[in-house]
Amino acid sequence: MRGCALVGKEDKTMDPEKSKIIASLKEKRKHVRVEIMGEVKFTIAGDPPVKDSGLIYDISIGGASILLEPELKQGSAINLEFDFEDGKGPFVVDGRVVWQDKFVLSRGKLLQGWHRTGIIFNETGKEQVQRVFRFLYNHVNKSKV
Repeated sequence: MRGCALVGKEDKTMDPEKSKIIASLKEKRKHVRVEIMGEVKFTIAGDPPVKDSGLIYDISIGGASILLEPELKQGSAINLEFDFEDGKGPFVVDGRVVWQDKFVLSRGKLLQGWHRTGIIFNETGKEQVQRVFRFLYNHVNKSKV
């Protein structure tokens, strides 16, 4: 079966982006995630709402992980806004927090005050899903060049 071959052993000569996709599939995630780094504006629901910005760390059709300073409770409502640089303006989506960890740099050093936060998107419309899919597809294809 062709689809099963994707989650087999990784080829040492494989493109790094394809390796990331395979690793993501092995994590048994519902959607493939692609690492990106860019600014994300967010609004946390509340009275009054909290507006701030952080960094988007990775994205999939179903959610994203972002780096931000505020500590949030699981289930907190959040609105994200970031740019895919596709000429269609900002991508805006509502979601909720599913997990949050203190952000640790690659050498084990803690990035003071920052949290890596997992967000699941709320009901995404067909246009939003297509836009994320196009971004993911283009991002993987750019890495092949």
